[in-house]
Amino acid sequence: MSLLDDLLRMVGTSRIRIRWRWDRFKAGLGRSARSAENRSRALRYEHKVCPKCQHPAGRDEVRCSRCDTELGGVMRNRAGRALAGVLPEGTPLYTLLLVMVCGALYFVTVRMVEGGQIFRGPTGMASMRAGALIPDWALNHGQWWRFITSCFLHGSLLHLAFNMVALAQLGAAFEQRWGRQRFLAVFVITGIAGMLVSAWWRQRQGHPALVLGASGAVFGVMGAGITSLLRRGSRGMAHMKERLVSWAVFGLIMSFQGNIDMMAHLGGLVAGLVLGLVIADHDSPRRWMRWRWPLWVLELALIGLVIAAFVWNQRWVSSWM
Repeated sequence: MSLLDDLLRMVGTSRIRIRWRWDRFKAGLGRSARSAENRSRALRYEHKVCPKCQHPAGRDEVRCSRCDTELGGVMRNRAGRALAGVLPEGTPLYTLLLVMVCGALYFVTVRMVEGGQIFRGPTGMASMRAGALIPDWALNHGQWWRFITSCFLHGSLLHLAFNMVALAQLGAAFEQRWGRQRFLAVFVITGIAGMLVSAWWRQRQGHPALVLGASGAVFGVMGAGITSLLRRGSRGMAHMKERLVSWAVFGLIMSFQGNIDMMAHLGGLVAGLVLGLVIADHDSPRRWMRWRWPLWVLELALIGLVIAAFVWNQRWVSSWM
């Protein structure tokens, strides 16, 4: 034993330390096993749990008896508990998903046809096939889906980086504040509004260039954040309001340079300012625009609309090619 102790001492340890680490390892395994068992029980639990106050509710109840929060179905509650075991509380889920989707579509578009480069961006042909907005085709030839698909496409790596950094910062602040459904609604609605204004303006000016980018939606989230904070009138939010106003003004000034689409920015910002007047915070007892259906219906409708737009665009590409 003395020889073993000497050898262990030479490598900087001892039998006591090894035993202590082994006990910690076993304790960690036990905690992991108990945590896995708790998650399994949570998934098998047939009743509901309020997402706001964690108060249990019967499987047939539609509102929490303690805080009056809307409750989804049993399967939705199970999915939420499973997701909570993977993502930390307060993670801006849709912000992460939007950043990932925009990033993935950028690299897919770059590789769609020969000639695209990661740093320089996709070719015009690839962007057109991916769903970039062509004002005349969208307004006069029924290609409505381009108002939606173009909000998720970008023309260069720098373009993508600027928009995604801004979206990540805004999403971290407002997705948790509004709730994921309202945040998604603001992003999609203001993005479409920005593309509509851009298409209308470009057609009047005779500019047939492609339009793409999430910047209209980013300005929309910014605008909704400004008016929602102004409506609350909280002194604690004064610094955030000042920052948002500064970002909006700086962004509009920068829109006059190069090929930046100022009208898409302006259209998204104005739409966001209007939505910010009626949108409620996640913890507010006042319902958003007196929405009578559960917010997950709006959530599914928006996701379905975006998916349908890309499917429709793919059908057009297949028939066109």
